Amino acid sequence: KPYREKLIRSVSELRKIIQSLDSDEGIRVNSAHEGPKFFTFVTKKGGSFTVNTAERVYDKSLKAYVPGGEETWFYTSDIEEALTKVMKGAERPLRAYLY
Repeated sequence: KPYREKLIRSVSELRKIIQSLDSDEGIRVNSAHEGPKFFTFVTKKGGSFTVNTAERVYDKSLKAYVPGGEETWFYTSDIEEALTKVMKGAERPLRAYLY
């Protein structure tokens, strides 16, 4: 059976999922500032959250956008700090996925 991502439809749902992440799960959020578009990834290990942003780069061979280019990393044990960092550039309407 192929793996399916779960669409996250609201900020309250995103908060609950971030809080309950397992170490083998992650969240991808489509994000954009006034410049380039990027992906924001959230993972959790122990009580600490990692928020990674990476530019969205189009891969012609895959015919899809993939993470690449410039990246930033942010670490926190505070759920609200993690959520604020994720939502700072999140596209509206929210396009987030649990994987």
